[in-house]
Amino acid sequence: MASSIIKQLPELVKEKVITPDTAKDIEHYYVTKQRDNGTNPLAIFGSIGGILTGLGIILLFAHNWDNFSRPVKTGIALLPLILFQISTGYALVKKKSQVFKEISGILLCFSVGASIALVAQIYNIPGDIGSYLFTWTLLCIPLVYLLQSNTIAVLSLILSTYYVTQTGYVTFQSGSPWFYVMFIAALLPYYLNLLKVKPNHNATNVFNWLLPLSLIIAFGAFIDGVQQLTIILYGLLLCIIYNIGMLPIFRRRWFLNGYSQLGALGITTLLIISSFRLVWQFDIAQSPEETVYYILALALSSISVGLSYIAHKNGEKLTVFNLAALIFPLIYFGYLVDYNIAFWLSNLAVLAVGVGCIQRGINTIDFKILNFGLVTITVLILCRFFDTQISFAVRGLLFLALGVSFFIGNYFLAKKKKETLNITNHEN
Repeated sequence: MASSIIKQLPELVKEKVITPDTAKDIEHYYVTKQRDNGTNPLAIFGSIGGILTGLGIILLFAHNWDNFSRPVKTGIALLPLILFQISTGYALVKKKSQVFKEISGILLCFSVGASIALVAQIYNIPGDIGSYLFTWTLLCIPLVYLLQSNTIAVLSLILSTYYVTQTGYVTFQSGSPWFYVMFIAALLPYYLNLLKVKPNHNATNVFNWLLPLSLIIAFGAFIDGVQQLTIILYGLLLCIIYNIGMLPIFRRRWFLNGYSQLGALGITTLLIISSFRLVWQFDIAQSPEETVYYILALALSSISVGLSYIAHKNGEKLTVFNLAALIFPLIYFGYLVDYNIAFWLSNLAVLAVGVGCIQRGINTIDFKILNFGLVTITVLILCRFFDTQISFAVRGLLFLALGVSFFIGNYFLAKKKKETLNITNHEN
C-alpha cells in the first residue's frame, strides 16, 4: 500500500494537488515507517545469513578437529574471535549500516561461544554446560547495547533461558540460578526502549512472545521443593503475565501479544490440571510449605490485582483471567480445609473460563475467543471421564451436545457478524 501511494506522488504534484515539499514529507514518512516496522529484507536475511555462517564455521572446525595440533587448534579457536572483533570495531568506528553491525555482531557472538568451548576442550578446563552458558551470555549481552542489535538481544534471551533450564532443572546446582535474573535485568532496558521507540517492530513482537515464555520456563527453577502451592504460584505468575498483556502499550492484534495469549492459555491449563482430585490428595501436615512461598504468593497476587486495576482504568473490560489472581488463592484455601473443596472450585473455575470466553466471543464477534471457550468446556468434560463413573450412553449424549454447540455457536456468530457488516455498510 505504501509503495502504491509513493508511486502516485509525482502525478499529484504535477496536477498541483500537493506541493513538492509535501510529496517529499509523505515519501519520508512511509520510508521511515517501513524501517521502524522491521520490514527491511536486507536486515532480516542478513541476520539469518550471519547465524548460518557462524554455525557453518563451528561445524567446519568440528569436522577436521582431530587432525590439528594443539597450537593450531588454539589459533583456530581464537582466529574467528579476533577477526569478528576487528569487523565489529570497524563497523562502530566507520559508522556502518545497521545491517553490517547486525551481521558482525552475530558472527562475533557465535565466535565467543565457539572460542570458549574450543579452548576449554583443548586444555581440558573443567566445567559444565551451565558455567559455559553463563560465560557466553555474560560476554554477549554488552554487544546488545554496543551495536544496538535486536538479533543479539534475542539470542541473549534464548541463551539466558537455556542457562536457567540447565542449572535449575538438569544439573540441579545448589541454590537457585539467580544469574538468570541478572541477565533479564540487563536486557530489560533494551526491551523497554524497543516498546517505547519501536512498538510495532518485528524484534519487539518477538520479545513480546519470548520474554514471557522465558519467565514461565524459568519460574519453576526458583520454587523447587514446593508442594501443592506450586500450581498457585505458577497460576499467579501467569495472571501477572496476562495482565501485563492488557496494558495499553500491548493493545494490538492477538497473535502479536504473547503476554495475554500465553497467560490465558497457561491459566486455563493449570486450572484444568488442578481439576483432578489426584492433584490435591496429599496431607498438608506432612509437607508444610515454607513461609517465604506464602509471602511470594501474596506479593504475586497483589501485583496481578494492581495490574488488573490499571488495565480496567484504561478501558479494558475485566475477564475471568483477571479474576484468576483471586481464584487461585481461593482454591488453595479450599484445599487447606478439604481437598474436595479445591477439586470442585477448580472445576467451577474451568467452567467459568469456558462460559466467560463464549460470552465474550459472542459480544465481540470473535470466533477465536468463542471456540476457545467451547474447547475449554470440551476438555473439562473429557477430563471428568477419567475420574467419574459415567455410562457410555451419557458420554455419547455429551459429545453429541458439544458437537451441536460448536455448530450452533459458530453459525449464529457468523450470522451476527454478517448482520453487523450489512448495518455498517448501510450506514455508510
